[in-house]
Amino acid sequence: MGAGLGSATEALLDELAARDAVGRIAAYRATEPVPLFSRRAQRILTALHPGVPLAFGSLNVNDPWGAQGVAAGSQDLVWGVNVFHLARDLDAVLREAHAALAGGGWLVVAEGMRPSATDVVGAEFPFRLLESFTDVRLDPTTRPTSGFLTAEHWLAALARTGFGDVAVVPQHLGLMDELSVRENVEYPARLARCLEDRRDLIEDLLERLGLAGMQHRPPTETSLGEQQRTAVARAVVLAPSLLVADEPTAHQDARRVER
Repeated sequence: MGAGLGSATEALLDELAARDAVGRIAAYRATEPVPLFSRRAQRILTALHPGVPLAFGSLNVNDPWGAQGVAAGSQDLVWGVNVFHLARDLDAVLREAHAALAGGGWLVVAEGMRPSATDVVGAEFPFRLLESFTDVRLDPTTRPTSGFLTAEHWLAALARTGFGDVAVVPQHLGLMDELSVRENVEYPARLARCLEDRRDLIEDLLERLGLAGMQHRPPTETSLGEQQRTAVARAVVLAPSLLVADEPTAHQDARRVER
């Protein structure tokens, strides 16, 4: 969704090709509302991956998806980069995505996120000039502002619209310096109101990832590798069925990578 010039699709297909898995794609539909962008994406992607059954077209996320050729239960993966925050009615669009997925299907929402609802991040400023960026349905509880959302608002929206096994994996480590290592790991479980149920798993993660001895320190007093392991522990504490991680062992030595 919102394929733009195709860079995200190119990265996905390149990764699948590297894993010798691109042949498992039965059909891939890249949607983009700007015809110029769509034509360029089609030209680039079909040249790079001529054997992939690619289709290109538009999809207005704010209109019923079924009427636009996306049948209920027909998709194994629905994903978009900086698309869903533009939904006029976020819950309605997420329900459309949920309905489109087959059993066990994945929704991947790659989005910029705010640290709090009122803290606008720098990447948003140019886009605030666009009507589509601000023309959204607001609610004081579920969506208090237009633009990017907080992690808490995304988690709540996904829960309201039927999604389970949700994990938030920041592109950067995104640890909170005011919390200890342990409190950072516990944070998703606190948001999901299941901390007590996850205590044994948290203890196991801290021990297995070599964080038990520093669990009460703030992240700023740990090494970059230890911070990365803290972020990994935080990402898996809710035991998601799908976890998307960008180079999760980049700052680990060979022994840690092997483990």
